[in-house]
Amino acid sequence: MFVGSASLIGQIVRPRNNLVLKPSRYHLLGLIGQGQFGQVFCAVDRKTGALVALKDLDHRRFPTKQFLRELRFLLSLRHPNIVACQTLEHKKDSRYLVMDYCEGGTLRSLLESGERLSLTQTLKIITDILRGLEYAHKQEIIHCDIKPENILLKLEANSWTAQISDFGIARLSQEQMGSNSGATGSPAYMAPERFYGQYSPASDLYAVGVLLYEMIVGERPFSGVPLDLMKEHLNRSVKIPETVPFILRSLLTTALQKLPSRRFSSATEMLKSIQLAAEVEEITQTAGQLWQMPATQGKTGEFKSVQQEFLESPITHLVVKEQQVYLSMADQVKCRTYRNGMLQGALDSQWQVFFPQPPTQLYVSKQSCFVVTQSRLKTRDNYSFSLYELPRSGAPEPSTDALILFSALGERMFLNPDPNGQWLTYGISAADPILPAGNRPHQPIRLRFLRLAEMRQIASQVSVSQLSQLQVLNRRYGVAICQSSPEALVEAGSRLHIFNRRGQRVITFSLPVTLSHLTPSQGSASRSLALESSNPSVGLLIDFQPWRVQRIPLGIAPDFIRATPWGYVLANRQGQVVLLNDLGEAIADFQVPGTITAIAAFEVYGLLIATWQSVEGVLHTIDLRELKLNLIF
Repeated sequence: MFVGSASLIGQIVRPRNNLVLKPSRYHLLGLIGQGQFGQVFCAVDRKTGALVALKDLDHRRFPTKQFLRELRFLLSLRHPNIVACQTLEHKKDSRYLVMDYCEGGTLRSLLESGERLSLTQTLKIITDILRGLEYAHKQEIIHCDIKPENILLKLEANSWTAQISDFGIARLSQEQMGSNSGATGSPAYMAPERFYGQYSPASDLYAVGVLLYEMIVGERPFSGVPLDLMKEHLNRSVKIPETVPFILRSLLTTALQKLPSRRFSSATEMLKSIQLAAEVEEITQTAGQLWQMPATQGKTGEFKSVQQEFLESPITHLVVKEQQVYLSMADQVKCRTYRNGMLQGALDSQWQVFFPQPPTQLYVSKQSCFVVTQSRLKTRDNYSFSLYELPRSGAPEPSTDALILFSALGERMFLNPDPNGQWLTYGISAADPILPAGNRPHQPIRLRFLRLAEMRQIASQVSVSQLSQLQVLNRRYGVAICQSSPEALVEAGSRLHIFNRRGQRVITFSLPVTLSHLTPSQGSASRSLALESSNPSVGLLIDFQPWRVQRIPLGIAPDFIRATPWGYVLANRQGQVVLLNDLGEAIADFQVPGTITAIAAFEVYGLLIATWQSVEGVLHTIDLRELKLNLIF
């Protein structure tokens, strides 16, 4: 699946202990975690292209007897809420389990995101955990180490599926304690009896109670160093805030009893109580209701622009290349060059180029600005697309036109250049003028690759179906986002096909959610921000190496996303602007008067925002330092 030794984005993360020796069936994408007994890696199966987790088990910390014990447990557990073990790999100096991969990360990472989950999502995750434990307990297997780090998440539409992982210290119900049966586990989530080496199904349910408390209240019932935690678990009664609904307070009181006999008798009984709580509180699975409150927008600033230019017609596109600003209005594109930067310098020169049709797309790379136009033909739903390159330097002569690179016929055109100006990729979906749009077969689109230096086509091996976005990630790789066919009898979702600049497919990732507006980060070579189409006020931070997808609340449904060196600028047409750092955390917001028609980010602190209201518009030049947001860039 991979070409040469290059990793997906940049250099591959090499394990210190040479986990995968050549030749190997698996290609590592990166380290995803450090477990109690070894490292865990994300990898791709070279034969099938499937993503897997490789759990390396250190000989020194995880003896063979315990290794075989976990393997035995995992092979006997097949349940949707338990991470499955696919196979065992054993080499001379290493051994590792090949596990299902969960792209949503751990429950710990979700809890540390800064936003509290809604009660609906909290109870769904707890229900998933209890269903997995119900199955394991029926197999007489007690996990003994339930904690957020051992709960993995898979994305699903408007929610997550929780899966239990790491049965490294699990026990059998009928086992007798031996000399090595100490207080193993995580003290913050351990039932009182676990500190004495005792365990039962009720021990796992106590840990679930601590989890539920933490997810609802925002902190654990007990805190401190391990010795303090032991004392509190053994002796201190849990105080549940009055803000927690009564039926959930009753549920937590039962789950967190000191004596196992006073807790729920089984995971099944606790499940019934969870379901009853959901009914009493009238909790329903509301689409998009992922968090308790709308996203915290950080500091709200008072809008101020350092310069305003009044417009006679709307600006439809804005892009910036170093000291040059390109803007399209009606059937023309203007290029403005500034001396010493747009925030401090003055306008040096301006020229414009007219086109037969209004520009529909505007892109910049390191050397060039590209313009796409389209015109409808007489045949139904068929268009003529043209790609132009504007003059590369200086002001053109008055009679100079843009250089046309190619024209093509089709239904829709996808195009994206490499920001470094070395290559671009494009694809054109073919239109059948005979069949109505809804009855057309979905013909695959072959992606084309153009080397810009010599304007030479590169042979392409990449063909995709249901293409919705084409995006170049960096100077070496791009991604084609394809959506599930609306006629397909499968759950809606997206497939992300990674390709290189040689026109070769590298790897394919799948998600059960539909994506839009994927925008590469400027601060991280392997990260992008996208929107979840079914709920566009929810963002998806996507790391391609290792493959990981984190949901974040945005507070608005953005129409524009622009990457900056410090994060992202999001805006909707109604004038709301939100600033996110590169971790997806909201750091500030402000309101722009008028309807936003175009936006561009430049330098570090600068924004260009074009607005239109009634019969006039304004192009605002904004210095974020002037909004008194106390931002640290």
